[in-house]
Amino acid sequence: MKEFLNQHASEVLNMLTTEWNWDTAKEVWQEEAREAGREEKSEEIAQNMKKMGFSTEQIFSATGVDIE
Repeated sequence: MKEFLNQHASEVLNMLTTEWNWDTAKEVWQEEAREAGREEKSEEIAQNMKKMGFSTEQIFSATGVDIE
């Protein structure tokens, strides 16, 4: 824990001194959910492309998902 705190000292201090804001927190949670949804969709597309016979390079180029 000590090592983590030393490596992230400024971030930890910012978190401790920043006032909690529900609106900002809600926006962050929503963006994280959207990002997770995009990642899931990309993985689904990559799986479908693999089934269709696309190469690993083509799949990565199209989706950014590493098929391995």
